[in-house]
Amino acid sequence: MMYVWITSVLIVSGILELILGGLGVSLPLLLLAVFYFGVFRQWPFVLWLGIFLGSMVELCYGRSVLLCWVLYPLAIGFGRGWRWLGQTSGLFRQGFAGVVLGFANGLCLMLLRYREFGTISGWLTDLVLTPIYGALSLPLMCCVLDWLAGRLALRRYSRLSSGRRDELLYYGDDEEGDEIFYD
Repeated sequence: MMYVWITSVLIVSGILELILGGLGVSLPLLLLAVFYFGVFRQWPFVLWLGIFLGSMVELCYGRSVLLCWVLYPLAIGFGRGWRWLGQTSGLFRQGFAGVVLGFANGLCLMLLRYREFGTISGWLTDLVLTPIYGALSLPLMCCVLDWLAGRLALRRYSRLSSGRRDELLYYGDDEEGDEIFYD
C-alpha cells in the first residue's frame, strides 16, 4: 500500500508542478515530495520513480539538461541526513528544509538559464521566490500528506523517530495514546 501511496503522490505532485509552471510559478512540488518520502525506508523506489517523473516534467518544459538527475539524489540524501539529525516535525524545521530545497532548485534553474541563454535574467525569481515558495509549501505539504497518511493508516513524516534509534522497535502506544511510527 505504501508504494501505491508514494506513486500517487509523486504523480499528482508532478502534474501540479506542470500546471503551476504553465502559469509562471516555479514551485518545486515534485522535489519537495521526493524529500518528503525520502526519509522513509522506501527511498530507492522514491528516487528512481522521482527521477523518471522529474525527467518527464522537465522534458515537458523543454529543458536541455535534466536537473532532476542532480536535485533528487541530493534531496534524498538531505532527507536521510535530516532524519538522522533529529525530529522531522515542527513548522520551523519543515520551513527551513523547504528553504534549502527551494534554494537548490532556484540555483540550478539560474545556472541552467545562464547556460542556455548566456544571461542571468530572472535571478530574483530563481533565488528569492523559489526558496520562499519551498518554505511555505513544504509544511503545507507535510500537513496534508500526514493527514491523508493517517487516514490511510500509513506511516507519517511527522511521526518518524530520529535515524539514530534502532531500526526494530516496538510499534505500540505511548503515554498520550497516539501511535508511534518508527521506520
